[in-house]
Amino acid sequence: MLLRSRVNMKKAQVSIEWMMAIGIIFMIFILIYGISIDKRRDIVKSENYIGLKNECYKLAEGITSAFLNGNGTSIYVEIVYDAETDSVNRLIGINGVEYVTCSIPFNQFTATDLNAGTVKLYNQGGFISIANA
Repeated sequence: MLLRSRVNMKKAQVSIEWMMAIGIIFMIFILIYGISIDKRRDIVKSENYIGLKNECYKLAEGITSAFLNGNGTSIYVEIVYDAETDSVNRLIGINGVEYVTCSIPFNQFTATDLNAGTVKLYNQGGFISIANA
């Protein structure tokens, strides 16, 4: 009888050890899952920022092209977000999930607020007129 109770105690001890091991493995998986969710959030934030910056550069490129192509040049640019141009500080700002700016090398353009959609860029004697089309 004494031998039988020792065998049962060893089986019970092994069960508790297995439960502890499975619990520790489960906790490790939960930790890895939490880290991956945090990294995914950072990736989405970076993707949003890159998309907004790309939109800003697209508008800046259109303004620069209209300027370099000379008097009478008209260029139409599609923008997805609302934007604003600041000729004094030579900046273009995009209002999306966050506010992003990019610079432009000259200040001969209209300072204005733009809605998402088609934007007309027109060169009038070296000055770029910017307006929603």
